[in-house]
This record gives sequence, structure tokens and C-alpha cells, in this order.
Amino acid sequence: MATRRRVLVSGIGMVTPIGHDTPTTWNAVLQGKHGITSISHLPEFEGVNCQVAGPLQGFDFDKHPTSFNSKIYSLAMAISEQALRDADLDCHMLTEFEKRRTGIVIAN
Repeated sequence: MATRRRVLVSGIGMVTPIGHDTPTTWNAVLQGKHGITSISHLPEFEGVNCQVAGPLQGFDFDKHPTSFNSKIYSLAMAISEQALRDADLDCHMLTEFEKRRTGIVIAN
């Protein structure tokens, strides 16, 4: 029989079109909000074949700078920081064993 591995999710972070953190996003979901809108008027989407999307607006990318100077990495940093705070983890206080056993999964 195969050995089953356990996974513990102890912290969550979110940056979405309807909220830039987990509580705001969850409250928006409960209120039936979706964040999908027409993008034809947005200049950054000019020439895109799609008419609707869930654009991320109002997020301060400069608040989460990375050495890669990329919006994707800034989002990953923001979400990771939220998840660690939500899990009440301080990376500087973890042992080497705990660091090897800790991970963050980012998905869309």
C-alpha cells in the first residue's frame, strides 16, 4: 500500500480583482462580486482579442519590490507575505529542518 503524505495549509494570501487580501476578497465573494469587466477601454489591453477580463486595479506593486523588477514577482511576494502572516510564521525563527519542510504554493 502506498504511503499517504499529509499536507497542512496554515496560511492563505490573495491578491485578486475583488480584493488585495484574503478577508476583502472573501467578503466580496460572499456579496456576489466577481471582478469581471469590459477591458476594451483600457489602453494596456488594446489589440487584445478578448473583450472581458478580471484586471487587477489599484495594487501597489512598488510596495513589494523584487530584484527581478517584475509585476508577477511582486504579486508573488505580496501573496507569500500574507500567507506567512496568516500562518503566524516568522521565517527568521524557523529551524533549518522547518525551513526545508515549509513551502508556498502559488496558483491562479
